[in-house]
Amino acid sequence: GYSLLVMKIPTLKSLGLRSLKRIGDGGIYITGNKQLCYHHTVNWTRLAARNPSTSKTTTHKSYA
Repeated sequence: GYSLLVMKIPTLKSLGLRSLKRIGDGGIYITGNKQLCYHHTVNWTRLAARNPSTSKTTTHKSYA
């Protein structure tokens, strides 16, 4: 499953997770947020994974 799921929020510009250091369990899926900025600059794999081989980290900015 996912610990952080952010989907199809057309007016979202920032996640506002400035103090986030780690996600202990689960993956991250971010998609369909046309105005979201800087999500691609975060090392989501490092935040999510104690064991990188089992991490399910996906970020996708959809323009459709």
